[in-house]
Amino acid sequence: MRFLGRVIIFFGLSNIYSSIDSLVKYGDSRHIIFVIVSLPIILLGWYIIRKENGLEQENAEFEAECMIRSANHGSLENFILYLRPFDTTNKYKITPEHLNFFGFDFWERDGFDDIERIVTTALNPVAITIALGKPGEHRGAARVLTTEEHWKIQASLLIKMARIIIILPGCKSGTLWEVEYIKNNRHFDKTIFIMPPSNSSYYQCDENDIQREWEGFKSFCNLLGMKIPPYNPDGLVFNLNDSGILNQSRKFPPPILSAWADALRELII
Repeated sequence: MRFLGRVIIFFGLSNIYSSIDSLVKYGDSRHIIFVIVSLPIILLGWYIIRKENGLEQENAEFEAECMIRSANHGSLENFILYLRPFDTTNKYKITPEHLNFFGFDFWERDGFDDIERIVTTALNPVAITIALGKPGEHRGAARVLTTEEHWKIQASLLIKMARIIIILPGCKSGTLWEVEYIKNNRHFDKTIFIMPPSNSSYYQCDENDIQREWEGFKSFCNLLGMKIPPYNPDGLVFNLNDSGILNQSRKFPPPILSAWADALRELII
């Protein structure tokens, strides 16, 4: 379905692009007609792609739910775990300024384009990415529903069995508990930390003060004996050694799948 959507968008965009010659030769009238005719075609392709994105998310969340049921019986397939404060969902967004109107990336945006989504998409060839949360709330990591009474049990099981852990930290009590659990159970060898940027033309954030949030998280880590980097407005992706001290770091990648895949792969190895 995504391929069909792209073909339809390509057809509509080609009509608009080819009409530019008519604009030069004959004035605005023919160009406007081409635009009026082509826009519904493009929107149809955009709708098909958006619908396909939603179906893919639903399928991923069904798969994640089946995997959790297997975990409760003592077995769990290969997966990646994404941890974050719940209120950061879709807050660290990708800006549209660098997109080309005639490119597929522009028309494949659906309102869920953020750091979480590009990270999980970059990791799709490795394994499915799972996160605790409400199914259907976002398009990125596959959400698994939990309860206030059981979330720590479920989180600890997922942390233990995950192949890779990606964490976007914060000062919320739940996230701090997860970080402490990772430290106490020696899972730094498979954990990658994301420091979100506040000075990037590629990303924008609804958070009022990212630096203050990070420094609060850093203070908590100091109490645990962890030594994480101070806040960098350009962002950072890094991991820690077994002692909780900075091991490797990479510059915060632009919103390009290959750039994220390379950075994460280098930190996972």
